Amino acid sequence: MKIWAAAVGIALFAANIQSTGTEIPDCAVKCIGESGMVPMTTSNFTSICADTAGTGGLELCINQNCPVREVLVIKNMTETICGQPRRDRSNAVSITGIVGISLAMVAFLLRILARRVHHQFGMDDWTMIIAMGFVIPLSALSVVLASRGLGKDIWTLPFDNITYILYIYYIDEPLYIASLTLIKVSILFFYLRIFPKKFFRKVVYAVMVGNVLYGIIFILLSVFQCIPVKASWTRWEREVTAKCLNANAVGWASAGINIFFDTTILILPLPELAKLVMSYQRKIHILLMFSLGSFVTIVSMLRLSSLIKFANTQDITWDYVPIGYWSTVEVHVSVICACLPALPSLFRKRSLSAATETAPLSHSSGSDLRYRDSNRSPSLNITTEHQRGSNLSPSREIKVLSCVTVTSTPRGNDEFTFNGIPSTYSDVEVERK
Repeated sequence: MKIWAAAVGIALFAANIQSTGTEIPDCAVKCIGESGMVPMTTSNFTSICADTAGTGGLELCINQNCPVREVLVIKNMTETICGQPRRDRSNAVSITGIVGISLAMVAFLLRILARRVHHQFGMDDWTMIIAMGFVIPLSALSVVLASRGLGKDIWTLPFDNITYILYIYYIDEPLYIASLTLIKVSILFFYLRIFPKKFFRKVVYAVMVGNVLYGIIFILLSVFQCIPVKASWTRWEREVTAKCLNANAVGWASAGINIFFDTTILILPLPELAKLVMSYQRKIHILLMFSLGSFVTIVSMLRLSSLIKFANTQDITWDYVPIGYWSTVEVHVSVICACLPALPSLFRKRSLSAATETAPLSHSSGSDLRYRDSNRSPSLNITTEHQRGSNLSPSREIKVLSCVTVTSTPRGNDEFTFNGIPSTYSDVEVERK
C-alpha cells in the first residue's frame, strides 16, 4: 500500500509527537534517519505540512519497509498533527439503504396485496418474493457497514473494523448479483404472462437462461475470488499469501453484462406494445414505467463509473462508498420498477352490476390475445366452463381487468382497447348491455 500524500512523513519529525498518543513505528524512525530531513518546529510547522514534494524519498522508504498497519498509524499521526479535517460520509451509506428498502418494500407489499385481492399469483410474483429474500439483507448490511466506519478514511478506523467491512462487502457481492438476477427473471416471467406469441416467448426464455447463467457464474466468481477464501477480506494487510482474481476485470465484466441484460429486457416488449391500441393515458403510464426502467440502466452505468477506484484504491473505506450506495439504489429501483405494473389494479374501482358474471381465466386455459396487423383486427377469444358449448349473445362486453376490453357488436366488428400493461389474464367480467 502506498502512502497517500507527501505529508505522511512530516509528523514523524515533530518534537511534540507524543501529543498524538501514538508511538512512532520503528520502521518509520529508520527512514527518518536515512532521509536527512529537518525536524518539524513551531516556525516551520505550516510550510512542512503544506509541502507536497519534499518528502518523496521518505514516502518511498516507509512504503517499502513498513507493514500496512504501521503505514496507517503514520498517516493518522500526520493528519492529526497537521490539523486535517476528519471526513465522514457514513450517513450517506445508511440513509441510502434505509430509504431505498423502505420504498422498495412498500412497492413489493402493494404488489402482493394486489395479487391476493385478485387471486393472481404467478411465477413472476413467487420469483420476486425469493428476490426480496436477498434484497432485504443486502439493504440491512448497509447500516452495519456505516456503523463500522464505511464512509470514513481507513487510517481513522480500528484495524478490526477494516477487516469486518471487507468481510461484509464479501457477503454483499453475491447478494447483489442474486437480487438483480432474480428481479430480472421476475420481469421476464411477467412478460410471459401478457405476451402469448410463440416467437416472443422463445426470445424471453433465451434471455432468461442467459441471465440466470450470468448470475450463477458471477456469484461463483465473487465467492471464490481468492484462494484461500479468507483472503478476500484479509489481504489488505499484505500478510496473507493468496491467489486472487483481478477485481477490476471481474467487476467491469459483471457490470457490463448486467447493463446489457438491463437494456435487452427494457426494449424486449416494445415491438409487441407497438402493435396494441391504447389510450393516451395508458401510453403515458407505460412511458413512465419504461422511464423508470431506463433510470435503472443509468444507475448501472453510474455504478460502473465508480468501479474505476474499486480494485486499486488505497483508502478502501472511503472510496468504496459510491459503489456501495449505487449498488443498493440499483437494486431498490429495480424492485420498484418490477412491481409497478401490478399496482394499478389495486386502486382501480370495480363496480359490478347485478347481471355481472365472473369467471376465472388463466393463460393455460387457452386465452388467445391477438394484435393488430395489416390483415387482421385484434380480438380476444375466451372459453370458460359455464360458457362452453354456447355463444355469447351480441352486444356483450368482455373485460379483462387491467388488460383488454373487447366489445362484440351484431355486425361482428370488435373494438379493442389496451388498458396499460396487464398484470394477469385472470378475473374476467362479462357485462350485459
